[in-house]
Amino acid sequence: MGILSATQASYVVDLAPGGGVTARACLALGIPWVGLCENKVHADWLGNVLDRWTLDLIVTEGCALYEQDLATLVRNHFSDALQQIQERDGEEGPATDAEEELVDVSSSAEE
Repeated sequence: MGILSATQASYVVDLAPGGGVTARACLALGIPWVGLCENKVHADWLGNVLDRWTLDLIVTEGCALYEQDLATLVRNHFSDALQQIQERDGEEGPATDAEEELVDVSSSAEE
């Protein structure tokens, strides 16, 4: 079972957000997240990364951020960015092992 699911997290304060793996998991699950970045450059970079991940989740049915009308608008206005995200995920896979550990709700407790 994923850590966020196992702990029934309702809010996450991340003191070492790094590349944003926990933030991405929280976005997917609809859990509020706050991260303490190392400096302004890190905060700006992570903000950009999270913006792109958010766009991807807005257009994905079943995700916490999905809403049909908003998804249509995002697809129309950010089609290039969405295509880049899909191409990147096709090369890397949609989630890292660390992300899967955070959000996997299909695993049983015995594993």
